Amino acid sequence: MHKIPFLLVLLFLCNSLSAQLLISQRYTPDELVRKRLVKTRSGVKILSVKYRGSRHAIGYFMNKTPSFDIKNGIVLSTGFVQSVAAPNRQGNTGSPMGYAGDRDLSRVVRNRTNDAAALTIEFVSYADSVQFNYFFGSEEYPEYVNKGVNDVFAFFIRKSDEENYRNMAVLPNGKPVTVDNINARKNKQFYIANDYFTGHNYDLMQDDPARAYRSQEFMFDGFTTELVAATRVEPYQTYELKIAIADVGDDLYDSGVFLKSGSFMAPTFEKNAIHDIEFALDDVKNKFDDLIDVKIVNDTVQVTSHIAFEIDTYRVNSKYASFLDNLATAVSQSPDLKLNIYGHTDATGTEAYNETLSLRRARSIADYLAGKGVDRSRMNCEGYGSKRPIADESTEEGRSQNRRVEFYISL
Repeated sequence: MHKIPFLLVLLFLCNSLSAQLLISQRYTPDELVRKRLVKTRSGVKILSVKYRGSRHAIGYFMNKTPSFDIKNGIVLSTGFVQSVAAPNRQGNTGSPMGYAGDRDLSRVVRNRTNDAAALTIEFVSYADSVQFNYFFGSEEYPEYVNKGVNDVFAFFIRKSDEENYRNMAVLPNGKPVTVDNINARKNKQFYIANDYFTGHNYDLMQDDPARAYRSQEFMFDGFTTELVAATRVEPYQTYELKIAIADVGDDLYDSGVFLKSGSFMAPTFEKNAIHDIEFALDDVKNKFDDLIDVKIVNDTVQVTSHIAFEIDTYRVNSKYASFLDNLATAVSQSPDLKLNIYGHTDATGTEAYNETLSLRRARSIADYLAGKGVDRSRMNCEGYGSKRPIADESTEEGRSQNRRVEFYISL
């Protein structure tokens, strides 16, 4: 009769010996976004990442409890993120961080904010919408519901050339996600209460293990359920997303927002050959950022390289071998694409001579890539001589930049 409860209690004791919620701060904000928030072939390309706030207010969480479906991702808090992973022994945990607030969040609540943590992501979407999954937790549940001093968070998004943000952290009815709008009385289908942890409550473990683990592992008094932040965007346009959270009115009663790992994506994105090669080239760009610029123009991947040639030669310098090896690997992964190689010279010499020299430069690159497994039938070489300079011809520095090759990769 008592075997099953005993096993549950034993399981609870064993798991209690090791934490089920872990917070790591080994990653930089840039790594958190590029390696954790975005997965490969998500349809979203990250251009830049900036963070403002205490370095102790952001981290990576790993959640083994049965309380939430979101098992890992990024957490931002108004206090120390390490404090989030603790038994819920009191209802007023707070950590003054001594940091400024956020102007945009202050406008939302029309009140002073402080201890802000703001993660700003510049990105491009390859489809007409973006989304990610999250949940929110706070010590301000339940005593500060409708008291006008709730901690505030928002997911502000705008095009790079726009001034005004819109908030993605909203309910289906368009209301912002706040302590006042999601609680035990209002929109309660989205609310999860957290009990106080008073020791190993074996009866609770037997009756509701999720509640028991939640009180043992999470400091906050209440949470939202897993929610989805989603919005329409214009494909191939640069956007700015600011994920921000802050205290309001004081620096007490911490709150946190948890972003699901790998969930930032363009859900209607359909992978095609152009995107295959751009994703493959992302690795090349990360390794050789000083040698390559990549952008999509009218379904063509334009790769501008900064491979330099000596005066009056088309020999490829050996110092570029590693870059070209990686480029060959990326091109080989997308066999349906064609590689156009365009050679250029400076303005020294006659026009006819420069056209011949520039074509030889393009062909020398093609020969190298062919030697690394790229089919010659996929490569087209052209020479433009000195007709398309990118730098001032009156200086040697400018002329050296004009002695180059460019790659255009298309269907």
